[in-house]
Amino acid sequence: MRTPRLIPDASPFEADQFRKQHLEPAARKRTVVDHTFGATANVEERVRHRLGVLVQGFTVLSKSAACDIYRGTRFSDRHWIGLKSTVGGITVRLEFF
Repeated sequence: MRTPRLIPDASPFEADQFRKQHLEPAARKRTVVDHTFGATANVEERVRHRLGVLVQGFTVLSKSAACDIYRGTRFSDRHWIGLKSTVGGITVRLEFF
C-alpha cells in the first residue's frame, strides 16, 4: 500500500520539508531565562522569554528558595509572559518551550 503524500506531485524530500516547516511548528524551540521576582509575593511580573511564538509551557530549572511559580492572566504574547511567585525576592531559572 502506498503512503499518502502531503502535497500532490511532491517528491519525498519536498514532503519532508513541508512537514518540518508546517506540521512541526516553531514551538519546538526552547529558551532558558533567569528572572528575579520583586519583594512582594503573588504579584504578576512580565518575563521576557525571547521565543518569538506564544509559550506552550515552562519548566522551573532552579530557584533560590522554596516557592511555586505559576502563570498570571496578563502579558502573554510572542515575547513576554506573565508569571507569579508565592514568595517575593527570589531568583529562578526557567526554561520556556
